[in-house]
Parts: sequence; structure tokens; C-alpha cells
Amino acid sequence: MNAVEEYAQGTQRTYNPEETLRRIAPAMRTCGISRVLDVTHLDRIGIPTYNAVRPNGMILSVSNGKGWTKAAASVSAIMESIEVEHAEYPDTSAWHLAQSAKVLRNRGYSVVDAPTLISECLWPSDTYGGLYYSDDLRLDWVEGREIIESRPVLLPASTIYVRAPYVHYFTSNGLASGNTWEEATLHGICELIERDSTARLLGRPEGMTTSRLLRIEPKSMPEHLGHFSEKVAQAGIELFMFALPSAIDIHTFWAVFHCPGEPSFMLATSAGFGCHTSPQIAASRALTEAAQSRLTYIHGAREDLGIDHVNRPLTCAETEARLALQARTFAKFRQIPTVTWDELLAVAPHRARGRTIPESLSMVLRMLKEAGHGQVYVHDLTKRGLDLAVTKAFVPGLKVSAKMI
Repeated sequence: MNAVEEYAQGTQRTYNPEETLRRIAPAMRTCGISRVLDVTHLDRIGIPTYNAVRPNGMILSVSNGKGWTKAAASVSAIMESIEVEHAEYPDTSAWHLAQSAKVLRNRGYSVVDAPTLISECLWPSDTYGGLYYSDDLRLDWVEGREIIESRPVLLPASTIYVRAPYVHYFTSNGLASGNTWEEATLHGICELIERDSTARLLGRPEGMTTSRLLRIEPKSMPEHLGHFSEKVAQAGIELFMFALPSAIDIHTFWAVFHCPGEPSFMLATSAGFGCHTSPQIAASRALTEAAQSRLTYIHGAREDLGIDHVNRPLTCAETEARLALQARTFAKFRQIPTVTWDELLAVAPHRARGRTIPESLSMVLRMLKEAGHGQVYVHDLTKRGLDLAVTKAFVPGLKVSAKMI
């Protein structure tokens, strides 16, 4: 598959979705995925959305996926399910079990300082997620690499796997899969950059800031994006598409759907984010994720969403207050001047994208180093015998909001 085909389909993979489905079929059985469901028809928008179901999931049984085509959405759901399964059920044969960082350093290992692996935006840094940590704490450790300088390191297993004792609460931030190691790692690092952008937007104590947002006119977006933005409009939903500032000069987008006439306020607004070296891919990820977000609530497929509304339904006053807040927020959005897609690309300080996935990854690593993020850690979770890759990436210094994980 060449770069033009990859970008035109709103994704960048080593193989097209149909070939990827063929390659990952054995992993579905290995990872306990019992069925894959097309839930697109449950919403009126029509953007392809799928679920992958793992009945024995430890922390998540249903994973969601989206894409320009049904095959791409199916791949997205299956890959996410495979990622989480790898984090839930690790192969511990090569681990360093029950060792302290101090002992391992004395043996000559390069041990990553655990508190650097989680953002201060999530939890207080002095308690590292409310859990105790010191260099004398006996933990399980796994091998990884610092990939800018290409050197081996040891990482706490519980920052990657669902594995006690924990040094912080488990998060899948930076966990990704792909046809190749480079594909998975690029995906994971782009997620970290995306979450950093959204944390700076949404994670401030004083509330959301819109001063650095660029609002894009949906009708000006290129063909594939325009086709799906038209689907949103035909469904009676207002689309706001924003370009966000990023830690490095690649593209991060925020798509927000607004439909105040929905029977549930939970569907009155939904949002999605996307980040990539290609503006088309980044914007498509944001747009399709916003559609997936609506379907997640409609289908009730995620057991970790909206539990407060299940345990205690909102009162009429609480619902009215939330709807009023939404109305004020969207009134504020409408005051932001719009730019066309071409105008955005003309003023955005973004560099040329890589023609291949390895080129894009090398470019992102170079820009991270230039921006002061000189350490990027990656652990390979991939189980033996599978024709794919699962990795987890860490970029110390990038932020993440607890609202986003």
C-alpha cells in the first residue's frame, strides 16, 4: 500500500484493512475475542463503528473501533481489544520479579525513575497516584528501550500491565498495536501527544481555554473528510472542528458534535480527538472518534462510562444545569472565527509528513528531542507467534488529564 492510499483512507497502516484483518485473525482466537459487532446502524450518522467482545476481559470486555470503511472500523476495534488483552494477561517469563530499583541499579541495569512515567497533570507527583513509591520498593520490572538513543532500560511492570504492586493506577495511555513495531509505536506516541494537547485544553483548574483554538469550516475540508462531515450535518448535528496546539509541530484536532434536541443530554454533545503527522489522518481520527463516542453511549458498550448516572439518575435541576452549561460552551465556540482547511494548512507551522510509517516515526522522535523531550521509552508486549505488534510508549514531560483516560 502506498502513502496516498493510506492517507486517503483516513489511516496509516503497513497493510490495507482487509489484509490486516487476515493477518490478525489468529490473534483474535489467542486473545479470546468471541465476536465482532457492527453497531453503525444504532445511530443515524452512518460513520462505521464496531465493537470487539472479550468475555474474559479483566478490566474491559468490549472495545470500540471506528474508520472510513467497515473493514477499517473492524480492524480498529479488534486491535484495541488485542492491546488490552496483552496488558491484562502478560507473559512473565523474562521479567525481573520482586526487585527494588536500588538493587537493580547496583547490578548494572539502567532503571527508569518510575515517577517520571506519569504526568503531574493526573495525580499529585509527591504520592505518585496516591500510591507509595521509593527506590527500595520491591516491584516487578520489564525490559524496554529508550528509542531516541537506542539503549536498554528497565520499566516497572505495573506501568504497563495490570499487575500489582502498583506504583500508579493503570492507564492504557500510550498502549497501541499495529502490523509492525513501528506502526504500533507511532500510534502510541501520537496518542501521548494528543492527550498532552487535550490536557492543556481541558485539564486547567480554571476550566477550558479557547484562546489558541483554530476553528475550521467543515465544508472546506477535503473530499473524504467533507463526505463524513456532510453525513453529520444530514443527521441534524452541528459539527465543530478545531485545530489544537501540540507539543511538537504535528497535527492535533478536536471534533465536537452538538445536538441539543436529543432525548438524553448525554447525546447532546460528543467529542473526539486525533493526532498524526498527516492533517487528514489526524482530522479523520477526531471526526470518527466523535461518532464512536455517541455510539458508545447508545449501545451501552463500555462498563466504565457513566456509572454515576446509572447508580443515581440526575435530577431535573442537574440535567437543566448541564444543558445550560453546554449551551454556554457552544455559544462561546460560535464566537471563534472560522478558517478554511487551506488557510489552516497555510498558517500551521507543521512540517512535511513522512512518506512511510518508519519515516513518520523518525520525524516525530526528532521533533520530540528538539522540543526538550529527549527520552522516549517503549516496551514490546507482543506475545510469541502473533503476526502483529503491541507496544506501550512513555514520553516523560507530556501531560494527560484524568478526564481523558
